[in-house]
Amino acid sequence: MGITLTNDVKAACGVSAYYTITNNELITSDTNLPFFSGLTSIKITNENIIKLEWALATDNLTPSSNIVYNVYMTLISGSYNFSNTYRSVTNATSTSISNIIIGQTYYFIVRAVDGTGNEDNNNIEKFVKISGTEDDFSKVKIYPNPGYKNEVLKIENLTEKGIIKIFTISGNLAGKIDFNSISGSVEINLNSLGLTSGMYIFIFISDGVEIMRYKFVFINKPRRNQ
Repeated sequence: MGITLTNDVKAACGVSAYYTITNNELITSDTNLPFFSGLTSIKITNENIIKLEWALATDNLTPSSNIVYNVYMTLISGSYNFSNTYRSVTNATSTSISNIIIGQTYYFIVRAVDGTGNEDNNNIEKFVKISGTEDDFSKVKIYPNPGYKNEVLKIENLTEKGIIKIFTISGNLAGKIDFNSISGSVEINLNSLGLTSGMYIFIFISDGVEIMRYKFVFINKPRRNQ
């Protein structure tokens, strides 16, 4: 036989959930939604990652440390399937989204879920457009390639400002070329990069977004005709 606490008893105890005592066990049926202000900010980091941020939610029963945050993403504003989460994180105030596509706009809503499965129903949507297109860099010229010791590397037809990160084939960062203050072309003495002989990957980054990759070969000795 179950005993249900009356509204007066619940009020006196300072709770608003539905309680039943059955066989000396207290059973909770919570119907209150978490209090959550929703997604507060969205930005692109320098590592080509979307970062979503929010404040911790509160709940009448579930501690903030146990509240789950469901992240919903869509490519069309307002077109969300709230039965299919993109990602869920617990006891967090942010999450990061990688593998983004240049030129694409991403829309997000974040909702809080308490320990009994109640999800808040906020519709606070924020979006970010990944600036730049591959066409912006489609006419970029890098020469000479291969490049030799004592030569000047020329990069032409730059239509955006940013940086070039130089990686070895094994994925180690070997150097960086900054063209934030230059538009159109860059000239740099290959000796100043401190590269050893081998193949490298030039990764062009503009506004924090990877635009293109380019294979470059460096030979650490002068050309024969020099």
